[in-house]
Amino acid sequence: MIVIRCAKLVLNIFNFVRILNNSIVKYMLFLFLFFGACNASETVKEENVITDYTVKIEVNSAELANDELFITYYEYQTNTYNWNPYTISYDTNGNSLPVIITLENYSFRYIEGEVYRNNNIPSQISLKISVNDEVVIDESKTGTGNEYVTIKFNYDIKTKKNL
Repeated sequence: MIVIRCAKLVLNIFNFVRILNNSIVKYMLFLFLFFGACNASETVKEENVITDYTVKIEVNSAELANDELFITYYEYQTNTYNWNPYTISYDTNGNSLPVIITLENYSFRYIEGEVYRNNNIPSQISLKISVNDEVVIDESKTGTGNEYVTIKFNYDIKTKKNL
């Protein structure tokens, strides 16, 4: 856009300078008008367009029975945190089934929240976050028996970084 504007301006200046007779005056006037009109510090504004994404938060536990995990994530529409406990379910073989939260038509830049167990059981919890079926966070933590296991996340969809 800037190049087209400068090119049109140069063409107009050149036509004006053609009218003048003195070649030194023409040259000086041309340079003065050209460099004065095309400002190098003019910046192009970056469009901050975020398209609708499908975000999937998948949480699992290595605890063998009766585990409950808390999942919280920030809801930008309501300006609040969605905070809920989730009881882990198990299949017939005793394997834990992941809790999956799907956010359809997610049109925000950040995904922020945390997953934690509200007790000090020393079993592993894992978190996977996918944006449009691409895993962007895959993290696991194991407790020590002395502290609650917590995994925090703050993912920037635009820069593709966990902040």
